[in-house]
Amino acid sequence: MYSDEVADLFELLICAMRDLAARGEQAEDPAENAKTLSRVADTLGLHALLLCSERGRDVIADCAVRLQETAQEHGIDFSVDFADRAGPEDHDAVVSWRELQIAEAAHDRACNPDSQAIAPQEQMRRYALRLVAVAGSIADENEDWRPHTDLMLFALRLVSAAKEELSDRPVPRNASQLDSALGEETSPYSSF
Repeated sequence: MYSDEVADLFELLICAMRDLAARGEQAEDPAENAKTLSRVADTLGLHALLLCSERGRDVIADCAVRLQETAQEHGIDFSVDFADRAGPEDHDAVVSWRELQIAEAAHDRACNPDSQAIAPQEQMRRYALRLVAVAGSIADENEDWRPHTDLMLFALRLVSAAKEELSDRPVPRNASQLDSALGEETSPYSSF
């Protein structure tokens, strides 16, 4: 039996997959694609932030490690520009949403160079399938930090695919920073 948290996340992922798959069937309209990608990214990104915060994880440190790990899995030497500010001892160092987005986009270009040439319909289907893989990882409920970090990185990929730039606002790195950001008028996650 899954926890309520995982069940809620599955429901969220199923809705996101349905939205992406539906756009895959009608992907000729770039403006509508961008709206769908932005909406899904905002929801997934905020959820990933909340999960990282609840688990006492530093999303910046985890994203830096995960980007480097997955690049190594592809046999690519990849370094994250903000890695010098991403260690657990650097919890007060500021990394912006834009920096995090740029790092994920550079990683995507290095590890998935063919993804830029894929038709919009196929790209939307691939995004939906990627969410299935992330959902499967989260279903393990093994307290591993990677699925939640993958969820954040996937959200950043969707923002880039929507051709949006995130703000230079700092990414919340702990629960108190996230609580403070949630109290602001705009989303702590994005520039939407």
